[in-house]
Amino acid sequence: MFLLRLYVPPGTSGRYTAEFFAPWNETDVGKMQSCDVKVLSAGWNLPCTKDTYLTREYKSLYLNDSYDTAIIDLGVLSNAATINGSLADEKNLVCTCMFRKT
Repeated sequence: MFLLRLYVPPGTSGRYTAEFFAPWNETDVGKMQSCDVKVLSAGWNLPCTKDTYLTREYKSLYLNDSYDTAIIDLGVLSNAATINGSLADEKNLVCTCMFRKT
C-alpha cells in the first residue's frame, strides 16, 4: 500500500489529480500491480471530498496487461477554512491510497 498525504491550503480551491506508479525496472515488469486507488479520509475543512464519485484510471506503461499506474481525479478540492491556520493541520488533509498486489 502506498499512501499520499495531501494538505490543501486553507481558503483555497483547485483541481487535484494523484498519480501512483508501482516500482519497476525492465527485469521486474509485472511483478507489482496497482489494483485499487481511493480516498481513505478527508479532513473537516474538506466536506465535499467523497470517494464514491471520483474517476479512476489504471494503465500499463509497458502494455503487458499488468496495471503499474493508477490515477485518481480528485476533482476540485475546496478548503472551507476561513482563517489561515497551519497548513499541516489534519483538518486540511486528504489521504489517498493505492493498493497493490505482487
